[in-house]
Amino acid sequence: MLGNVNLNFCYINVNYYDLKINKVDRSLALNKKIKIATLLPKFTKGNSFWKAPIQGINSAQMEVEVFGVSILKLTFDQFDVASYLSQINELLNSNPDV
Repeated sequence: MLGNVNLNFCYINVNYYDLKINKVDRSLALNKKIKIATLLPKFTKGNSFWKAPIQGINSAQMEVEVFGVSILKLTFDQFDVASYLSQINELLNSNPDV
């Protein structure tokens, strides 16, 4: 018993409903800053397939930054292996949470 809270009851309910801890929710509750890293091919005028996903990430960034979430947006030339390797190294060196 903790104050007016029966911890055994809480434990049983968590197990009964098979509840899982949401790491993002927990981090937000603890005021932990979260870094998300993305890596997408660059879009060009002739190949705009990746334009919509990049715009979606930009839009999401504006919505989540008030919660302490930062988004590192990296792009690479999909026809250049060196470009990809350079950006994946930058992504890994940034130590993102997600």
